[in-house]
Order: sequence, then structure tokens, then C-alpha cells
Amino acid sequence: MSQETQKAEQIISEYTEVWNEQDYSGIPDVVSESFSAILPDEEYHGRDGLEEWIDEVTSAFPDFHVEPVDVVASEDVVMTDAKFTMTHEGEYEGIPPTGEEVEVKQMAKFRVEDGKLKEHRQHIDRQGIAEQLGATED
Repeated sequence: MSQETQKAEQIISEYTEVWNEQDYSGIPDVVSESFSAILPDEEYHGRDGLEEWIDEVTSAFPDFHVEPVDVVASEDVVMTDAKFTMTHEGEYEGIPPTGEEVEVKQMAKFRVEDGKLKEHRQHIDRQGIAEQLGATED
């Protein structure tokens, strides 16, 4: 494994820690000032945007935890499969708290530039989340 690939994998590990610990002090070390998070229906920009995104997720799911299951990295692109586990304790997309535990998989593509995350594109099964929360019609 090249040194660049090892660095890219380390960045993902540190980024995961920011999410799991909800500790924003590591953000400047991990993401660039021009960071973008691109989801299917919304985007967050910059380090403040990342904090906003984490706050939105963790206000609905305070025990949010992400666990990378598979990581494939080159020097400037990292692909991950990960598992999210969380308990629904706050409003999520208009759904009042249910107390339900949720487990969902996601796929993400990250771009690395100058040793920091520049972009995070996430694909997650929102329908699966809604189903686990009991918020879909049979």
C-alpha cells in the first residue's frame, strides 16, 4: 500500500471519529475549508456546513455511530461501505421521535486534496430508515 493510500485511509478514520465523537475540534485537521458534502437531496459546504450536518443528524439520533465496513483508497479518492447504527430520539424529516433503533448501510465517495477531505458524496437508504421508523405505509 502506498504512503498516499495510507494517508487517505487515515483521513477517513479521523473523519469517522469526528462523527462518532461529535467532536468538532478535529474538523480543521481533516476537511479543507472548501469541503462539500453532497447528498441526493441536499448539500453542505465548508467546515461550518459539516458541523451543521452533524448537528442535524445527531439531534435526531444522538447515539449516531458509523462503522466503516470496507474502505478502498487511492491517493485522492476513497470509497467506503459503512454501517450506521442509531436510535431515533428527535425529529427526523418530519417524523417525530419513535425510540426505534435503526441500522442502515451507506456508500460514500470521498475526494482528498492536499491531505484533507475536499468532498464527501453519500448514498444512503433513506427509505430503509423510514421503514425502520415505522413511517411508511404498508
